[in-house]
Parts: sequence; C-alpha cells; structure tokens
Amino acid sequence: MIEEFEDTLGYIAKIHSQDEPYGICRIVPPACWVPPCLLQEKDLWENAKFPTCIQQIDLLQNREPTRKKIRGRKRKRRKQSKMGMGTRTAKSGSEANVASEPEEKFYFGLNDANEYEKVSDSSHQHRWKPFVEEIEGEYWRIIEQPTDEVEVYYGADLEIGSLGSGFPKTLSLTKNESDRYALSGWNLNNFPGL
Repeated sequence: MIEEFEDTLGYIAKIHSQDEPYGICRIVPPACWVPPCLLQEKDLWENAKFPTCIQQIDLLQNREPTRKKIRGRKRKRRKQSKMGMGTRTAKSGSEANVASEPEEKFYFGLNDANEYEKVSDSSHQHRWKPFVEEIEGEYWRIIEQPTDEVEVYYGADLEIGSLGSGFPKTLSLTKNESDRYALSGWNLNNFPGL
C-alpha cells in the first residue's frame, strides 16, 4: 500500500474512475505516513498577523442589477443598526491580530484557541448532524435566492514564508527524516507543481 501511495499522481489516476461519480474523495494515508504538524507551534499563532477578507456568500450569484442590491442592503443595514444588530466592521483586506485585545479576537469571546477547540468539540458531540444534501441545498438557496446577508471571514493566500505551513519545507542541503515529507507529492506546498 505504501509503495502505491508514494506515487501521488499514479495513486490519484488509479482511484479516479472509482471516485469520479462522487465529485470528491477523501484519501486516508497509510498509518506509517505521519508528517510532522508544524502548525501546532504555539508561538506561531499567538503573535501571528495575517490579512483577512470578507466573502459575501449571498452575492456569489448576482442575478439582480447591482443598483437594486446595494439600495436594499443600505436600507437593511440602517434598520439593523437602529435595532442594535451587528453590521460589518472589518474591511476586506484588513489585518487581524490573533493575539490582540479581546474585542479584536477571532475566537468571539473565548479565551484562546485551546478553549475554542474544547467548546467546538463538545458542541459537535451534542448536536444533530445535517445531511450533506441539506447543507448543499441551503448553500444553493443562499446563492440563488438570497434573503439574508451571509458573509464569512477568511484568510486566503497566506504566505508560507512568514506564517509557515503544515508541511515541512527543505531548508538545508543535508538529508534528514523530514525531507521525506518535504519532498512528497502529498505535501500541499508541492502539489501545484505536480
């Protein structure tokens, strides 16, 4: 199994016809393939600054004239601000500091990433899980017939030189154990070059 897994493109070609009808597949590596997770380094995330963007999900399928959409949004924002509801505060491309004051935190009132993870894990255990069809149906409803503003904050195009990567990079000419993972086709830093 490990031999066929080592050849990234060969493995993908082998499973392609089996998984193509589904449009997506999950590849679980062999138990012996365990790259180090460099993103767990605490100092990286405590002081990291990275640009964030706002993606307006309800505008992905812009079927109305822009003028009408903007007018409706302004009216809705005015109404919400009078009612004390939140409005957009971050600008696209703004910088977020994960270790800054509480009002600027990404964890929405939680103390730190570890506490966020605990709360997230416990809530997932006690919640019902929607079917994939329900999630996909709601997504397409939001895009095709938006009734609410739906937006997500995301950090995209993060520079691995400054923030690092979950996978190791080859930094020296000397061979070491992490080179196996740094040079692998499954290393997402190398994937675009395959």
